[in-house]
Amino acid sequence: MADRGKESLSRSQMQTKPRIEDVIPDYLGGEKRQAALDFVQFLRANKMSPSWVSANTWKAGYRGKGICGVGIRTPEGGNNRGYYGRPGGEPSFVIFPALPHMDEYKAQIMEEGLQDIIWNNAFYCVCSAKNRSLGKGCNPNKPCAGGKTITVLGREIENICLGHLVIWVFDPDEAAVSGIKRLLELEQKARAEHSGKQ
Repeated sequence: MADRGKESLSRSQMQTKPRIEDVIPDYLGGEKRQAALDFVQFLRANKMSPSWVSANTWKAGYRGKGICGVGIRTPEGGNNRGYYGRPGGEPSFVIFPALPHMDEYKAQIMEEGLQDIIWNNAFYCVCSAKNRSLGKGCNPNKPCAGGKTITVLGREIENICLGHLVIWVFDPDEAAVSGIKRLLELEQKARAEHSGKQ
């Protein structure tokens, strides 16, 4: 049933490719709504405008590459990684920043105390050994490797899905949103320096 609802939502949104600002009020209220709208406004103001990619999921790019995804996760959405266990089954706002140049601004991350946003929101593998033995994994179409141990900002993190860092921040509060904004600014600067433009 949940999969059919997600497929229907995806088909409907595929037709209209809605702006995230138009969808947020349908799912989120109060502080969650305000945090989500504030974050999307920040993305647009900083040349990272989000565009629709799939059911309740938008991707923001910078210099031609993805820098951040944003989405709304609900129990009706089917197998939404990381959604399970959310209090009350209420819809969640999620931000998934892409920070491939993080090592280049590691010192600033540590100086500004942003490391916990990264360490505490790493995307862990949720597959059990039994599921892996049955060929089931994090993605219904691919078996899972069972997670890897990686070093991120000098700390070892075990059981990371896909073998590389992916960050998903669910229902960020004001401090987390502020930290994510700063991380994205640092990533933008690193990307600009890589392309030789400032």
